[in-house]
Amino acid sequence: FDAALFGISPREAVFMDPQHRLFLETVWATVENAGYRPGALAGRDIGVFVGCQLQEYLGLIGDAGEAKAQAVLGNTPTMLANRVSFLFDWRGPSQTIDTACSSALVAVHRAMRALRDGECAWAIAGGAHLLLSPETYVLGSQLGMLSPDGRCKTFDQSANGYVKGEGVGAVLLKPLDQAEADGDHIQAVILASAENHGGRAHFLTAPNPEAQARLLVAAYTQADVSPETVSYIEAHGTGTELGDPIEVEALNRAFGELATRRGQPLPTAYCGLGSVKSNMGHLEPAAGIAGLLKVVLALRHQQLPATLHIRQVNPYLNLEGSPFYLVTQTRDWLPLHDANGQSLPRRAGVSSFGFGGSNAHLVLEECAEDVVMPTASLPPAIFPLSARSEPALRALAERLVVELRAQTDGLSRRWRDVLFTLQTGREAWPERLALVADSLAEGLNGLERWLKGELDAARIFQGRASTVAAELTLFDSSDELHAFARAELAKGRWDKIARLWAAGAALDWTQLGSNGRRLPLPGVPFADTRYWFNHRRGESVALTPNLSPTRQGEPEIPSTNAAELSAEFPSLSKEGWRTAPGWFDPAPLRARLRTLLADALYLPEDAIDDETPFVEMGLDSILAVELVNRLNKELGSDFKATRLYDHGTINALANYLAEHLLTVTSSPPDALPTDAGSGARAVDVANVQEEVTPEPIVAPSLPASASPEQEEQDRATAAVLGQLRLLLARLLYLDPADLDDDLELLELGLDTVSAGQLSRLIADTLGVELPAPRLLGYSGLATLAADIVAQREGTGSREQGQSEMELPCEIPPDPPFAKEGGECLASSIAIIGMAGRFPGAPDLDTFWQNLAQGVDAIREVPPERWDLTTCYDPDGRRPNSTYCRHGGFLENIDRFDPLFFNIAPQEAEVMDPQQRLFLEEAWKALEDAGYSDQALTNSRCAIYVGAGQGDYFMHSLGHDGLPVAQFGMGSVNSILAARLAYWLNLKGAAVALDTACSSSLVAVHLACRALQDGDCDLALAGGVSLMTTPQMHILTSQSQMLSPEGRCKTFANDADGFVPGEAVGALVLKPLEAALRDGDHIYGV
Repeated sequence: FDAALFGISPREAVFMDPQHRLFLETVWATVENAGYRPGALAGRDIGVFVGCQLQEYLGLIGDAGEAKAQAVLGNTPTMLANRVSFLFDWRGPSQTIDTACSSALVAVHRAMRALRDGECAWAIAGGAHLLLSPETYVLGSQLGMLSPDGRCKTFDQSANGYVKGEGVGAVLLKPLDQAEADGDHIQAVILASAENHGGRAHFLTAPNPEAQARLLVAAYTQADVSPETVSYIEAHGTGTELGDPIEVEALNRAFGELATRRGQPLPTAYCGLGSVKSNMGHLEPAAGIAGLLKVVLALRHQQLPATLHIRQVNPYLNLEGSPFYLVTQTRDWLPLHDANGQSLPRRAGVSSFGFGGSNAHLVLEECAEDVVMPTASLPPAIFPLSARSEPALRALAERLVVELRAQTDGLSRRWRDVLFTLQTGREAWPERLALVADSLAEGLNGLERWLKGELDAARIFQGRASTVAAELTLFDSSDELHAFARAELAKGRWDKIARLWAAGAALDWTQLGSNGRRLPLPGVPFADTRYWFNHRRGESVALTPNLSPTRQGEPEIPSTNAAELSAEFPSLSKEGWRTAPGWFDPAPLRARLRTLLADALYLPEDAIDDETPFVEMGLDSILAVELVNRLNKELGSDFKATRLYDHGTINALANYLAEHLLTVTSSPPDALPTDAGSGARAVDVANVQEEVTPEPIVAPSLPASASPEQEEQDRATAAVLGQLRLLLARLLYLDPADLDDDLELLELGLDTVSAGQLSRLIADTLGVELPAPRLLGYSGLATLAADIVAQREGTGSREQGQSEMELPCEIPPDPPFAKEGGECLASSIAIIGMAGRFPGAPDLDTFWQNLAQGVDAIREVPPERWDLTTCYDPDGRRPNSTYCRHGGFLENIDRFDPLFFNIAPQEAEVMDPQQRLFLEEAWKALEDAGYSDQALTNSRCAIYVGAGQGDYFMHSLGHDGLPVAQFGMGSVNSILAARLAYWLNLKGAAVALDTACSSSLVAVHLACRALQDGDCDLALAGGVSLMTTPQMHILTSQSQMLSPEGRCKTFANDADGFVPGEAVGALVLKPLEAALRDGDHIYGV
């Protein structure tokens, strides 16, 4: 993963789900493929919609005993979308969607809806799926879904299940008229999209041909295209004996109904059927994006790829006399013709069906080729390339040569577009290469010469932006720079501008006349650095000697050696204290120090050199604390970790300890191990504090006029700065030499999780308490170091805990008032039913009474949830512990009425309580609205539920006797919504979504949008969150997010974190006009 490209620290990258990492890179590549510079899109209303399902990496981290707070942010499904929005600085909706196998195509549909509703101007949509453990193989095998021979034989008589596959993909979507106006390279056009749920079928995971047919009819009706103009369908086609014939039956039904409506008979065998799953398996939540991209590429190449492994057609496929044929051989995709013999644009459909019943379909059409602008009269031009390193620059040049050579015939006429894309659609990185060329062929020849080491001083210019040429210092502003560049170009001095850009000039090429259309050209080569959860075990950060930390603090009195102190205080022995001779022979200490240091660094003892500085051996401040703790335990001493680097080698430390080691206890210290040598002796002196004047290793040069006090403070600040570098480098898995002391800590990679950890490290090693939120506000390590010194000397400029960060407060202009009258009424949504359970409140009436009476429903963790004694630590420093013993808990989450919902008791036992409780509260909400199951069956009622991944499945880990298949079905979020739709036989969408803490309100928002767009007539929206293990408490404690006293003191001056709580709730929503018409009870609008 290329963590540095996104400003992600190595430590954070290690704990990020690889699905998140690969999707980040895929989004970057998608934006560059569209011909845009990612940085130029910052701040825009771009939405992110991504389908994903599994979190297996989190399980691997837990199995390896490396559960960290970073694992929460790095593996929570909502962060898959949210992190993209954050890192690219996009302001549109950001949603991770789980509808099982249809997730990615539902994500595209959601993106289409958001674009049409004006919620975003552009959208990224896609999916990601990786297989990191065998658990889903076990689940699939127990359910009989997988092919024993490892082949997905879609439409074949011998189809016996599917094969699992991995994939990550994304598309960038814009309204067609906007894309045309912007000069975009349009890969294809999505004419329409549709989504629904199958309602009740034979069983929950069975496909429903009626629902699939209704979906197709809705999509092609919306697209307003006749079925006889559609010449290819990319089928869901998993290769199952039951699923394939049902899908073909649904296609026949839908095309037949559409033809009947138009009064036109359909030709036979004109529309091909295929499935990409025969090539690479079923990508499950990412399957839809794979099918979509296959069709886009087929449109580009005007070929239909073969569906593999069809030897004998499944006899249950009803293809005879139908519009469909199987694409068993790769063939040219010939256009269809209308009644007048005119060629029609190639059109195709893409299907994706979730195993919980959520279905999606897209209708695509090819786009006419871009109009090619004449290039014969173009003057010479600058062909710019840049990368973050010289090897990356060479890799980019090689890719460009290969890909552009393959398209020379077509692109030679688009030289202007090639230049425009390279000049405006790529970031300007430090390593730069600029070529002056008259044509694409000349540009490629120049690149090839440069790759061979042949330089043309008049046409090829290489430079690095950090070593800016002297010319750049002549310009006071960007306007002045561009005025100079335009003047030089007017004189034909292309080489001058090329040299200027290669040296680091920040040129806006559009101000220099660059224009054209964007092309899909090779983008930035990603760094191939390995990050895995255990890759650092036993390793240490490589540190540089000039960053050695030192002890700093108040001026201290130099002490004498132990023998002198014994003589100095003869009265001590009379008071029952004893003194002993010092370590006049430091040899035994050297031997013991070698052993301790070797253990700390995971090095063989013979690799420890007595004169090599500790820092060069990899001993940073964190390991130093561990080493000193062991040392103090063995010697009975009180040696400070902050002083270790004052004596930065084995020899220096042994000599110091021999002369100055003092113990402040009245009882003999623990003896050194027997292998420490016969000369090992201890010193006991009462109430004498060791004081040694530090000699900092890091000290800045000082002006001659500096006062002694100022010099001392500067030395102290430099020493603390060195320690902070080491602490942060160790924490974020960085080299201290790579840290810029003046960069904001957020820019260095610190986040809320690592800030909490850094806060504890600073308290342990430097003795200063700094709350995590305050750390995030510091403008750099240098500022932080100065403040720590000031606080230790009692002159800190801010009170303890006062936040340094000033959050920007941008007040948007007042929105226009909603129009009164019919238009407002038509878009308004009525709440007609509701139900919920909350801490201390089994129903909404009790909930309101608690609110009205000011009841605090927070309590200690009930013993039936988990044993607090195994994980509670008031300080939260013990591994896998929490310092918060409270929460807002529901009663009786283990109780459920399975037979009411036609669920077998043995299945109910392994269902996540989140599923069980949502079923009950959803039913109560529908009853509250006055609807029965008979009234709802076959209705266009949609379900949107916000929920994070439940933790109930963790109870199955390590228990071989538990039914893995049922546990899997009972814990998958997509089933959370689908199960209710199945039971009530509802035909609207059934979507579970995770946007973290906003999930349930986003669910309500999506339900309102679906009602306003006419996608459904009724909607049920809500959310659920339960805790059956202490994992959430443990992980959020590591981030210092929780209140130690177990109270959420919102807006209070002493607010110290939140308290985790549980709830389940549901609303029944309906368009206001329909609710008034139908006599519904309306709670609110």
